[in-house]
Amino acid sequence: MTMVFTVLYIHVIFSRILSNVKDTDISASLEFVIIFATIAHILICRIVITYVTQGDEIRFVVGNLLDLQKSNRNSGSSKDEYVVALVLHFLIFLTATLPFATGTVPYRRHNIDPTYVIFRNFTFLPFHAKIIIRCILVFFTSLHFAILVFGFAILHTNVLFWMLKPLHEMCTGSNQFAPTFLKFRQLQIINQVWNELYRRVMLFGVFSILIILVIMGYILIKLTFIVPLSLTFMAGSQIICAGLMLHFAMPLMVQVTKRSTDFVRYWEMRGCSSHRKRKLRSCSPLKAQRQWCRIIEQIEQHSDMIFGGK
Repeated sequence: MTMVFTVLYIHVIFSRILSNVKDTDISASLEFVIIFATIAHILICRIVITYVTQGDEIRFVVGNLLDLQKSNRNSGSSKDEYVVALVLHFLIFLTATLPFATGTVPYRRHNIDPTYVIFRNFTFLPFHAKIIIRCILVFFTSLHFAILVFGFAILHTNVLFWMLKPLHEMCTGSNQFAPTFLKFRQLQIINQVWNELYRRVMLFGVFSILIILVIMGYILIKLTFIVPLSLTFMAGSQIICAGLMLHFAMPLMVQVTKRSTDFVRYWEMRGCSSHRKRKLRSCSPLKAQRQWCRIIEQIEQHSDMIFGGK
């Protein structure tokens, strides 16, 4: 169903671009909503393809990281981890509420959601029947979007947490070199597999999310008194969620690289034989998508300058 709507929305956009006649039924606000829906549906299709074609790799990463968690000592959680956990629970809350917020849009204002363009020529259906069908379709497509997009964000954050926990354990306490070195090798393989999966989604995902956030900001600022309150709530909550994820969750990618570097430095400072030193030199830092780490560090620096008054 999502792929069908993706094709239909793309057809509507190209029809608007190639048409020489202005469609008076399609307002500027509806055009922005159609663009948002199209990009969101394309992102959903990309994530679905990744889950279908790379399912074995995802199970490999998650299964091995969970096995590593079982062998770790329970060292508790830091304050930052609790904050990120609250952000992830907020994502779960959005997953549950987003379909209800968007599913009522056709009922509250019948010409503001993308399904209006598809169903407006269905003259054989009564008006109220079309509204009910459109509400159901918007509800399920929004639910599909929330589960896949927010679910992938939760999965990625948990993978980073599961990688940070063993790295922290390997740099503290009276650990032996051989078991910790073996764990680090496992993490290197897991990190390489996960980076390949993450790259497939994020090449398009980052661009899509940026455009979606721009459109959500336009809805929140310019269309507050035009669109239904539920759509305004959806736009505001997604912007808040994106800001929280960027500030609290995404820097975990940088921490993975820093802690893997600390692992090598920790064992070098403890002193070891020449054979162990050769092994440590082969332990390259774990890099959770290096290009994204650089972007995150730059954004964090600029945000500190803006909000910190530096």
